[in-house]
Amino acid sequence: MRESHQAIPKSTAVTRAPAVKSLLTLSGSHLLNRILDEERPAALIRRLPEEDFYWIVKRIGEADCLQILRLASEAQWEYLFDLEVWEKDRLDGDRLLSWLARVGEADPERAAAWLLGQGDGLFSLLISEKADVVVKDGDEEADLEGGYFTLDGRFFIRPIRDEDREAVEGLLRILAKKDHRAYQALLYGLAALIPAEAEEELYRLRNGRLAEHGFLPYEEALAVYS
Repeated sequence: MRESHQAIPKSTAVTRAPAVKSLLTLSGSHLLNRILDEERPAALIRRLPEEDFYWIVKRIGEADCLQILRLASEAQWEYLFDLEVWEKDRLDGDRLLSWLARVGEADPERAAAWLLGQGDGLFSLLISEKADVVVKDGDEEADLEGGYFTLDGRFFIRPIRDEDREAVEGLLRILAKKDHRAYQALLYGLAALIPAEAEEELYRLRNGRLAEHGFLPYEEALAVYS
């Protein structure tokens, strides 16, 4: 299993309700079917601690977890991102794009609201890494090379890698559909973004959230275990 989060828990002791222990003994497909067979599967998932939700997603597998992501809360999504999309103190853009694309497919409405709100800093840093964004104001002609797309005739976006195009464009489309002004504000804000500072601040916030779950930051954990 890929240990991507690079954070180490202060204690490995986890107290789980018997029902959760029973769920986590099931294999991926059986676990998914067991949850979906519940009368209120969303209520079951959302009352789980974030730690148990994470392990259920990992047991089901990234390729098959869309229905579980649809049932989850935004706090559970964020915990999943905190563990999955960081490599030590660096954001793993490929992992983040993959997970955001899954969440966007699972629940476009809520995903867009989260990305335009609490997750805007994370998404802005991702777009600054994954795409070139050109702003054309007024009657300025869009004389650009091939590969750019636009949703409004003002912002022209070209993913740096062809393999990222579908995911990048898909996420931007759900944001523009949700709130076009907020979508434009986010893209305007990229001009003032300083990636190194933004990443450092996101890492600090992420460590603060994980500390509430008993995790030590990577550097502190190394000092303790050395």
